Amino acid sequence: MGKKVTSKGINRKEYLGQCGVTAVKVPMPLVVPSANVFFIDGDVPILIDTGYSSPGSIDVIKEGIKGAGRGIEDIGLILLTHGHRDHFGMADEIREISGAKVFLSEADGGLLDRYAFSNYLDRVTELYREVGISDEKFQFHINFTHHDSQTVGLKEFVPDGGILEGDEFITGAGKVIVFETPGHTEGSVSFFLEESGILFTGDLLSAVYDPPPLVMVERDGHGWINYYDIYVNSLLKLKKIEPIILAPGHGAPIKKWDDLLKRFFSVHGALPEKIETILKEDSGIKLGILAERIYPNALGPLVTLAINVVKGVLARMEREGRVSVSEEYLVSLADR
Repeated sequence: MGKKVTSKGINRKEYLGQCGVTAVKVPMPLVVPSANVFFIDGDVPILIDTGYSSPGSIDVIKEGIKGAGRGIEDIGLILLTHGHRDHFGMADEIREISGAKVFLSEADGGLLDRYAFSNYLDRVTELYREVGISDEKFQFHINFTHHDSQTVGLKEFVPDGGILEGDEFITGAGKVIVFETPGHTEGSVSFFLEESGILFTGDLLSAVYDPPPLVMVERDGHGWINYYDIYVNSLLKLKKIEPIILAPGHGAPIKKWDDLLKRFFSVHGALPEKIETILKEDSGIKLGILAERIYPNALGPLVTLAINVVKGVLARMEREGRVSVSEEYLVSLADR
């Protein structure tokens, strides 16, 4: 769908600017230090994501789009990639200033409830207890959770409308097309600026994570639902869209996204063998400890992502008869 040109030789920042796009890094007091906000200039200026809500965030965004000769009051439309607070945190304040309409996938609407974050932290704590992460990682989570929960207010936020696959928004920089790319959350979407071939991906893919364990998990009445396979299908969707450059929610724009994608599938393709090697030495290991062995540097919310990737790979291995996972999340090699 993108232009028949290659990203080779493109200066990422300059290319975004030439296409009417301004990238703003909004700092946040989390494991990942900043989140990206993208301003697309035009007759109806668009803001993609709004960053984390913390003191000074609004000033950072104001200063960022000032370079485009615009102010926050000029924003006419806010498009959110997904319902995590580091991406929608400033939406309500910017809407109050600008009168902009805010759109988010309906599937992520429940994440905006004022108690959703504290409930999510409780469910993560429950997950960590069930899968048995180490005491050190668990204590880090408790300390991090206590700090993180203090920064989140209880103000209700309700978007103005939902978005679906194929929805289009017209801006002076061209047409923005919505692609559903679930997996990180149930309602994650990416926005494709068709004229320039820029794809705004939220937390679908980022070079900050190498390889990116960005799949999320939720709990229903029967157990933990893993979106690993759904997430993989969303990654494969990138090949159909054929963007020139990715503008992710964290980290720098990605020119060689296809190389990053190949690395993802290469590393993840090797995980079953790596898991079997670990289990030959330590069969009957808890899922949480197994995830820590594979992602030893993961801290805070990244532990959740690591668990989810390993859980997704184990589900495939179970279907192939290679491992067994008990109700207590003890992982063992399957009897053959």
